[in-house]
Amino acid sequence: MSNSQEKIQLKIFASFLEQHTKVNNFSLFLTLIAIFLLIYFTTINKLSTTLLVTLIIVILLGIYETILAIRVGFDAAIINHLACQEHVSDEELISLDKTLVDLNLIRELIPERVDGKQNTRDIKTRLQACMKLFKKQALSLVIQLAILITASLV
Repeated sequence: MSNSQEKIQLKIFASFLEQHTKVNNFSLFLTLIAIFLLIYFTTINKLSTTLLVTLIIVILLGIYETILAIRVGFDAAIINHLACQEHVSDEELISLDKTLVDLNLIRELIPERVDGKQNTRDIKTRLQACMKLFKKQALSLVIQLAILITASLV
């Protein structure tokens, strides 16, 4: 990975992924509101089944979003690390992928080539996978917010 344009792309993308904390903080705020409302309405015995289900869904979405935020932050750190390396060999990328498979963070390795050597994911594929996770994180926040807004209107 000696291409300077590729390094710049990785650094910019890592900086973008680091914005996941803003999404996570807002989701955490909504989750805490849902927990507070759950406790409050339980205390005053005004908790309807619909409100209970709504608040539990918002809390579960918040937990899901937090799990995604941890993974997106991890990916940002890996991409930042790759961007800071002078040269990253295919063997190092294969080793990284094997470790990610062992940790159940990616499903499987790319099949071996005909000559018996292991293929590796290119940078574009890696960045697309990271973006997919970030979009899932953002979508879970949007759903959380939509559910809370809808519940407040009912």
